[in-house]
Amino acid sequence: MLRKYFVRFFIACLLVNAHFAIGQNMKLIDSLKAQLAKKKIDSVQINLLNRIAILYSSTDSVNTFLYANEALQKASAIKYHYGTATALSAKANYFVYRTKPLQALPLLNEAYSIWQNLKDEKEQARCLSS
Repeated sequence: MLRKYFVRFFIACLLVNAHFAIGQNMKLIDSLKAQLAKKKIDSVQINLLNRIAILYSSTDSVNTFLYANEALQKASAIKYHYGTATALSAKANYFVYRTKPLQALPLLNEAYSIWQNLKDEKEQARCLSS
């Protein structure tokens, strides 16, 4: 009987924690969007777009792809390869969270190739661990 109450208490704690984490992400996303409105097209704006896409990647496919695609377009326009690879990783994260690794794989491979060209070993490792 005590075990039954412990399990219920544990599940309730998990739900409260998940709700708190989602709320924190939304506050951060709103803050990043406010910063985004003030930026011209440069690496800072692309990094903000990518950060928003990554934050959405665990919960919202529409916004993940909206912000990642905008980052890809702008990164391509100014030849910002770091931004391109990060946007591809954000899109891949969505599929990883949805346990669809075969859909994530081409995006991760493309991002990994860019990280190799940039000689960024840290990001190569991060990409391989996804």
